Amino acid sequence: MSGIKFWFGVIALTGISFGFYHYLQNETKLATDDSIETASQSDTNNASIMAHEERSNGKFNEFDFHITPGKSYAIEFNRSLKGEALGENNNTKSFGDSEFTGTMTIHSVKFNNSKINAVIQLQMKKLVSPLFDFSIAYEFGTLSTGNTPIAEITTNNKFKNTLLFELTPTGRVLRIFNNSVKPLSQDAIFIVHDIVTSSLFPMPEEKNLKGSNKFKQRVADEKNNKYDMDFIVSGKSTDEWTIDAKNEVVGSNSDSNNRMGLDGSSLRTIEIKWNTKSGLPKTYTAKTEQKINAGDAKIAGVQSVIETKWQNSTDSLFNQDDLKNFPTQINLDQIKATRRQNKEKDSKPKTWSETEKKIAQYENMDEKQKETFFNDTADQLKKNPALLSRYQNEIKNLRPGSESNSVLVGSIGALGTSEAQAAMVEIYQRGTTSDAIKEKILIELATSPQALTNETKGFLKDLYHNSKDEDTSHQAGFALGASLSKSPDAGIVKEFQTKFENSSNKDEKVFLLSAMGNSKTDDFKRQIDKATDSKDPEIRAAAADALRFSKDENSRSQLISLTKDESPNTKISAYRALLYQPYDDRTFNALTACANSESNISVRATCTDILLSKLNDEKTFSFISRRATIEPNEPLRMKIQEAIKPVN
Repeated sequence: MSGIKFWFGVIALTGISFGFYHYLQNETKLATDDSIETASQSDTNNASIMAHEERSNGKFNEFDFHITPGKSYAIEFNRSLKGEALGENNNTKSFGDSEFTGTMTIHSVKFNNSKINAVIQLQMKKLVSPLFDFSIAYEFGTLSTGNTPIAEITTNNKFKNTLLFELTPTGRVLRIFNNSVKPLSQDAIFIVHDIVTSSLFPMPEEKNLKGSNKFKQRVADEKNNKYDMDFIVSGKSTDEWTIDAKNEVVGSNSDSNNRMGLDGSSLRTIEIKWNTKSGLPKTYTAKTEQKINAGDAKIAGVQSVIETKWQNSTDSLFNQDDLKNFPTQINLDQIKATRRQNKEKDSKPKTWSETEKKIAQYENMDEKQKETFFNDTADQLKKNPALLSRYQNEIKNLRPGSESNSVLVGSIGALGTSEAQAAMVEIYQRGTTSDAIKEKILIELATSPQALTNETKGFLKDLYHNSKDEDTSHQAGFALGASLSKSPDAGIVKEFQTKFENSSNKDEKVFLLSAMGNSKTDDFKRQIDKATDSKDPEIRAAAADALRFSKDENSRSQLISLTKDESPNTKISAYRALLYQPYDDRTFNALTACANSESNISVRATCTDILLSKLNDEKTFSFISRRATIEPNEPLRMKIQEAIKPVN
């Protein structure tokens, strides 16, 4: 029974980790096709940008980037991207971690009509990323052969790793041109473009900078997504101003996320050390953190950081005659479209016959290939729901114990429509369906991205009331409880309440509390409150689990109180529930007190595991780093040391 409850607690997180891996692979993996698109970009948006940057022709304003013709500006940069998702056992798995370090040199060549023509060159010192293959690292000269660094052999041509950028004086990119002497591949174009647009931030409007020390300004990113940033300017009495900016968004506008009980958040911060005398920054740091949450438990996220240091200017290697060597305008949107097409062509089945071939190969795939296959089949069904009957029939044709049966059921479950629910019910009711697939179907119905239909709930109610197998009955009950989070059902609520009040059976009460907790509603508050005071530690433990999604002050106080229960199992249940609670000082203090002084090793290990899932929090990382040396239990101490290695 405990195993079933655990899987209902983490099944959604496991699915998200697969989905997040799929997102990173498809949204950040770049194509290796070296062809260059020559279609012209529309200048409509560029004209709109320029219209807002009024200045005398050939003049730099006070808060422009004073990258004047004939000079070059070396900028040391460190660019990192980290992705992670929460998997089973609350372990955090990293996906797509990348780091680029090196020097970006801006060679200013021409300034006319308020546009800067600058040749920008990248010299990479470090390129670590699973998103690029050997060829891109070789292109930038960051690998070594024997004792001779490739960079020493291949950087003698001044056009290597260069693009021509047309910029506004405030740091916006208007257009990009590839060179004909040493043209860059698509992968390299993406990297250079990312470093440049990350390092050349659009400066706030001059009227705002000279006005109040605090102001709000609407800004737009490269995709023209607009958002407000709060700015604070300090040090105005000196030549070096500090400009801090922040934008924070909590919640999700995604319908699909909302249907799945997920929400998101993003935090952008910028710090600029701006020298008003030189008209150039000294340092610039920008950080973006985006999260996907289930309740308040972080289950996936991306961290993006760029840090730059600007050096003193020197004479440029390039002049206006060199501009003729940059004839090909780059259309980034077209390259992205080509890259997506190439990615789909390489990995995704486009026809049902291709899917059938992959199904036949499934049991010989490694774990990464299986994850990709799951995402591909789920995507294929979402894009073409008419294939649903093919999925049903394929499950019928496969041998009962086939692993791919479970994957196909998961794809149908991810679709979540009324037709998909009916298909899973039909598969469940076949005489040849294995117990493992039946359990998988009940899990999929409990985590359905859409509300359950009356027919599906009728099927679950029949199992709940009439199944002779207690685990099956309870699985159906869990699914019914979870269905309340998406659509109210007074009949289910009343039945659970009445059964709980009238039952004298401990196991039934424990099950009902778990089902009530799955509802994410306040419908069962009275029953859960009563259970927290039970004399039976198993019922108190189940009550703690049922409180995991409750955010009101009374419920949080009850949960914190249960972390001090005399029963170790109740403590463990209460601490695990904190994973779904806001990660504020109250939660942090409870977990760190446990990790510091709890005598029961199982309880202390539970608290430590939860803290290890929060290492992105600075104070948590600091605390865990101390525990890495003083934790008395050797296996737990080694686990902590291993967990913080990648972060160090």
